[in-house]
Amino acid sequence: MAMPPERCRICGEPYCGQFDQPFQCASCRDRSFAFDFAVSRYRNAGLVRDMVHRLKYQQQRWLRDPLGRMVAAAISEDPRIELPGKAVLVPVPAHRIRLRERGFNQARELALVAGKELAIPVFDCLVRLLPTPRQTRLNRSQRLANLEGAFGPRRGFFCPSPTRLNDCTVILVDDVLTTGATTHHAALAILQLAQPKSIIVATATRA
Repeated sequence: MAMPPERCRICGEPYCGQFDQPFQCASCRDRSFAFDFAVSRYRNAGLVRDMVHRLKYQQQRWLRDPLGRMVAAAISEDPRIELPGKAVLVPVPAHRIRLRERGFNQARELALVAGKELAIPVFDCLVRLLPTPRQTRLNRSQRLANLEGAFGPRRGFFCPSPTRLNDCTVILVDDVLTTGATTHHAALAILQLAQPKSIIVATATRA
């Protein structure tokens, strides 16, 4: 299901009805995100929800292509994102335990496809430090607490310098946005490393 035009200008939560101007939902008014706003291409329901699950849990990696193009469409169709420009895609990292289970990080796979579609470089600069429990069974406050200190800089001789993010539009890429807790903490990690122009979240679907 495609996202309707009536949605929260921060988290992208869709709403029924018509609005004369961009609005902010009650959930976003109660908290501050470390990212500027989030964009998604589809609601996380039906066929696209099934595609996300098959990619993540059944290792059907061919689905990275249509889902990655959804991320690219969410970015290119939002008038607030100026392209071309000094922009980079940063995939939300998976913990090494999850990588061993799954064999890949779906966010990185989607970022690579979207980056090719949009001619935007992918900057894999974050690492997941903590093997946090799955977020699907947690409420918003539990998700936020669950992710404290979960992300940090990727270190190593061949890792690019985080200062390359300075003055860039950093676009955090993931498969699904639910409460925004994961991307909020990933954005906090970026802000500890560099001084980007802005941080935007782009996902294939919005739960």
